[in-house]
Amino acid sequence: MKSVFPIMFGLVMVACSSETPAQTADDTSDTPVAQTEPVVEKRAPLFGLGDMEKRYIEAMEDGFESQMKLYSRVSPEAAAMIKPVSFDKDDRETIRCVIRGYKDEGMEKYLEIGIETNTRLNQLIEDNPDLSMRTIESNPEAMTLLMGGEAMEQMSEADNETSKAINSRCGTMAMMMVKMTESGAMAAMQSAQ
Repeated sequence: MKSVFPIMFGLVMVACSSETPAQTADDTSDTPVAQTEPVVEKRAPLFGLGDMEKRYIEAMEDGFESQMKLYSRVSPEAAAMIKPVSFDKDDRETIRCVIRGYKDEGMEKYLEIGIETNTRLNQLIEDNPDLSMRTIESNPEAMTLLMGGEAMEQMSEADNETSKAINSRCGTMAMMMVKMTESGAMAAMQSAQ
């Protein structure tokens, strides 16, 4: 299986597209509960945030939940490794940092594009139960959306570099690596290779 790194949507993909994820040790916590369709743990309410921040954070969290299905569908063994993950205050602050960075740079349109891309990808994953990390390359629409969709098509080289700088400064890649490990997706990805 190709090591397609699950990226919530375009903005994070742009930040991480030129980076290689470090090899992370498998999670050694309690034995995960097998499930076929993983879910994010019950979320804390979003208080004191603007509409854009709420929608973007919800889109990020929904996207992670949805994309974990791509791993769990690879095999029963992979499904057994995937666990629910929650996003805490620090995770949400990382996402808010990205939002602020995009707003400061006048790149808000990519936030909206990211939300729309994520919504479309989530629906595609939901509507195609055979879609997994093993089969996604055979679905051009899903693959395009996973890799950032319209944001990647519209983003200039300068905006791309700015996006990478924002996500690097905010610690987006580090957060994603933690979530990949916590969820069991990293272990599932490594076991399927």
